[in-house]
Amino acid sequence: MTTVKKHNAIRDLVVYSLSTAKAFTRHGNAGTFVKDLADFGRWRRYRNSSEGTLYYKVPWLVFRCIDFLEQWLRKDMKVYEYGSGGSTLFFAAHVNKVWSVDHDQEWYKITKQSLADGQIKNVDYKLLEGVPDKDFNKKNPLDPTSNLSARREFRGLSFDAYVNSIDEFDDQYFDLVVVDGRARQSCILHAVPKIKKGGILLLDNADRRYYLDPYPELNDSSKWEQKIFTGHFPFAPASVLNKTIAFTKK
Repeated sequence: MTTVKKHNAIRDLVVYSLSTAKAFTRHGNAGTFVKDLADFGRWRRYRNSSEGTLYYKVPWLVFRCIDFLEQWLRKDMKVYEYGSGGSTLFFAAHVNKVWSVDHDQEWYKITKQSLADGQIKNVDYKLLEGVPDKDFNKKNPLDPTSNLSARREFRGLSFDAYVNSIDEFDDQYFDLVVVDGRARQSCILHAVPKIKKGGILLLDNADRRYYLDPYPELNDSSKWEQKIFTGHFPFAPASVLNKTIAFTKK
């Protein structure tokens, strides 16, 4: 039986509120402040649960982004996902077909078992691990064409197969491409042409500017519309906020 530490509600509320206030100060958006505070009870239920993202079939995304997706997604849609988990089960329940890739063998096994246990049949799920790259030290991980991760634990590994996996599909094939895994700056490069007009590129942890620095065109309002979601998200500490951006192709 899993034992869960019950966090003090008053302390949680104070830390949660202070974190939200800091985000409001940084972004100057009163709507963000009010909406994120309104999600405190929702956040706390997840935080104190003995279960995780796969059990709840919930993405590890800002609550406001989850709400947006629930309203926007349709049963005829196709989704491609870099990075898997509760989000995979969430999308499978809302759309026609999901293609998902992951780099982590253990997490892949756990998620695959959840898909089997739930008898979820509309997900094409692949494990595509990083492989040793003898030329790693000659490349810049921040270069979108490198297919490398900038994180220290993945030094020496190439994610060519992982990044390039979307290339087998026709351009403008997907309604939604989620970039929430490894080598994200490279995944964006390959994802953009695969998104339909009116479709969305969803980038998580978008506060990490190096993901977007190579793509000034995503700030061109004549080509892309942005929806920015900043706030708390399921299972994270009260002090931790996230930023997710939905780029809609015009």
